[in-house]
Amino acid sequence: MIWVVVVNETRFKRYTRLKLFLFLVFFVMLFSLDASHGQLGNLDLNYSSKSPHIGELIAFNASPHLEKIDSIGISIQKTKDSSYIITGEKDPGDVWLIKTDSFGNKKWDRTFGGSGRDFGVSVKETEDGGYIVNAGTPSYSYSGYGVWLIKTDSDGKEEWNKTFQGLEPYGDDFMNWVLRNTVQQTQDGGYIITGYNKSLEDSSKDILLIKIDPLGREEWNRSFGGSGNEWGLAVQSTNDGGYILLGAEAKKDSLWSSDTRLVLIRTDSDGVQRWKRELHNYMFLGTSVHETQDGGFAVVGIGLGPSMPYGDGTNDSKIWLIKTDADGGIMRAKIFHRPGNWAFFAEEMRDGGNIISGINTTCSDTNCTTGSWLLRVDSKGNEMWDEAFHGVIASATETDDDGYVVVGTNSEKLNEIKDLRIMKTNSVGKEIWEKIINGSNVRYEWDFGDGAKGVGEKAMHSYSATGKYHVTLT
Repeated sequence: MIWVVVVNETRFKRYTRLKLFLFLVFFVMLFSLDASHGQLGNLDLNYSSKSPHIGELIAFNASPHLEKIDSIGISIQKTKDSSYIITGEKDPGDVWLIKTDSFGNKKWDRTFGGSGRDFGVSVKETEDGGYIVNAGTPSYSYSGYGVWLIKTDSDGKEEWNKTFQGLEPYGDDFMNWVLRNTVQQTQDGGYIITGYNKSLEDSSKDILLIKIDPLGREEWNRSFGGSGNEWGLAVQSTNDGGYILLGAEAKKDSLWSSDTRLVLIRTDSDGVQRWKRELHNYMFLGTSVHETQDGGFAVVGIGLGPSMPYGDGTNDSKIWLIKTDADGGIMRAKIFHRPGNWAFFAEEMRDGGNIISGINTTCSDTNCTTGSWLLRVDSKGNEMWDEAFHGVIASATETDDDGYVVVGTNSEKLNEIKDLRIMKTNSVGKEIWEKIINGSNVRYEWDFGDGAKGVGEKAMHSYSATGKYHVTLT
């Protein structure tokens, strides 16, 4: 541990460079702290008007104290260099961005956040080799949780960040967690964002679509709505430069209303509507949409209730996979029924099929236990295999060897401390390796012995009176 004395200018002139250097060497030897037994150390500092280290400020430089905290990975993507980029949350509420190698070993990590609970919900590599992070934030939102975009370079260093007035928050972290496909990069290097806005006249909601340029500056926005309430759930660029928008409509002011209808909206490159199709009409939450290789679209989501179209009449949660043609007409709808299951994410594979990830939760009076699963379906929606895992799998992506890599947390009980988990499987979902990136945080707390305290690796302090001070770092 190094202790540095910052001497004011008048006293600096009294010493030659050699004498000052020898004094600093002596001071380092005298006041190095013992870092054993979990305490970083302390020193007794005699601070008098005749001391050679009297000055305007004293700078204290510390070694780290590791503190275990919760962490979770929510989104993962394979990068151009065959590594992985991950975002999620690092407690006590920061957006976490992590780069690993192809075996899940951490290369670097970055955190972003303010005073509230901020968390990353999706990350994508951008055309310039950097990353765009879609985050939920109360720290920088004018009301509740809001959409927060963070653009970084290839090393995860922030280039810009933006929040958007008029884009209303969904109100809780679960909805932000599930609705992670609300931001995509466009063919011109900009970004397309969906969500909803609220009418100033009657508080009804409309789907909102916003186009921004590569620097985060708004180019245009479009609203889609009628007499009821509408929400934007997911958006993707299409091969012709337009957009496919997944939304929901309801007369009541709730996504969980019994009259909720899932809709697809197709627009051109300027956000002008081409067509709109209704896909569902009973408590269906769409979580992702993507264009398929045949020019149609695939929609994944969650259904609840006993009276669902194409359903089997049982009152339980279901994972839905709906395939449409290029005009939004339903070609087929598949139900995968698993009690207590939620589908979080779906991604199209190279063969035109899909990998779907989700969780199943069972609760007692005192705790909830969570498991996860991966479901692989072929290009016609037929189940190929289904594998269960411990902990939470939040998302999955295909690897070059036809396997999969997933990210989430290793905890099975929601009230336990959690670590971020990366897992690699083979082509049929069998685990090959698992890596844990824990939430250890570097924390520094100083007590300067005069009632003042400080935090941080480098803490500056000035004493107001002469005397003997016991300085402690924990």
